[in-house]
Amino acid sequence: MNNASFRIGSCDEHPAIQYAAEELARCLSAGGLNAMVGETGDFRLGLMGSFAEVEVGSEDMDEIAVETDSKGGMLAGSNPRSVLFAVYAYLRELGFAWVRPDADGEVVPELSNVLPSVSLRQRASYRHRGVCIEGAISGENARAMVDWMPKVGMNAYFIQFRNAFTFFDRWYTHQGNPTLPG
Repeated sequence: MNNASFRIGSCDEHPAIQYAAEELARCLSAGGLNAMVGETGDFRLGLMGSFAEVEVGSEDMDEIAVETDSKGGMLAGSNPRSVLFAVYAYLRELGFAWVRPDADGEVVPELSNVLPSVSLRQRASYRHRGVCIEGAISGENARAMVDWMPKVGMNAYFIQFRNAFTFFDRWYTHQGNPTLPG
């Protein structure tokens, strides 16, 4: 059993940054460490402009900066959603993986009391990185996809037509599936 304990604080008030702190705490805890979100922390999350040691990137492009050691560190982004991308990039460096949507697609490593040093500075190659729904989809499928996408670096979810009724209708009427009633 690991006894390392980490506090996670955010420098900026924004729902996406608060969610990023919660996700970092959730994943570190799942890996066997004690982690909790607080006002100050061993890990500090925020916008690049909140940290003197980070050159500010373009708010329009997703850019991250991660500087951590065994005691914690800084995870920053050029905009609030990029802070979430920074958290997931850091977690991938620790061995976490998200191979498909939903909890059964999450790979959680057993973490040691001594976290490795990680130094990352990345800028997305493309402004929009996402998926387009086609075929048939349920509300549960859509929510699982939206939850999974930032874990693998995607930031856009769109539909093929002007509205998604066709795709949800196909799912819930089980069009083409004689084994389930609509």
